[in-house]
Amino acid sequence: HHLRFSPDGANLVSSHTRTARTWDTAVLQATAPAVEAHPAPTSDPVQTPVCAVAFSPRDDDVLAAALEDGTVQLWDVSTSTLVLTMARPDTTSLWSWNVALTWSSDGCRLALSGREDHSIVVYDRERGESASVLRGHSWVVVQTVFGRDSGQVISGSLDGKVRAWDTETGVEKAVCKVEGEVWSLVAVPDNDLVLFASLDEDPSLDIDAREVESGYHPLYPLRRRGYPTLRLCDVTSG
Repeated sequence: HHLRFSPDGANLVSSHTRTARTWDTAVLQATAPAVEAHPAPTSDPVQTPVCAVAFSPRDDDVLAAALEDGTVQLWDVSTSTLVLTMARPDTTSLWSWNVALTWSSDGCRLALSGREDHSIVVYDRERGESASVLRGHSWVVVQTVFGRDSGQVISGSLDGKVRAWDTETGVEKAVCKVEGEVWSLVAVPDNDLVLFASLDEDPSLDIDAREVESGYHPLYPLRRRGYPTLRLCDVTSG
């Protein structure tokens, strides 16, 4: 399930399984028939849910939807019309529980994270295809944000790193490292700084025995987790 407001706040989109529906926030009524995702021909339609949605910042009626097979689609929600389908650049699928779809401020590019190999795909709306694949994180990417323009993406991961990337070349430009896990981040407006929250590892603490006994989830390795910490990172230098 996902909920996102349009840039003007007039509409709210809700997604569930393979459909997304737009609601008028003033009267709380659906504004158009539900959007139904069209998976790639090689995918199983029943097993291809919508994993993330995001409204374009420059077009209130354009909605981006990421499908579990890695396809990204653009829809005109006013008419429930499919506008564009952008194929995945390789065979990597998504983890449906941790997918994030982020627009650049100019509405020209999209960053898709939550892939099984922890890479990030940057899609170019005008070209209708992927522009680059950003590889370097060794664990789950929890969030991505664009920098001042569509030319830079910043990503945060449970591997303890915040990375800045060139979206055209896929080259890493800077990296900030912490002894712990990065859980969220936000770009500072009109600046080269990013504020991020991490859960640092504290060697003085014991691993909670209850985690061991409960059979912890393999996506979350046991660590001596301390207290949340906020940091500022200069994405031009790390």
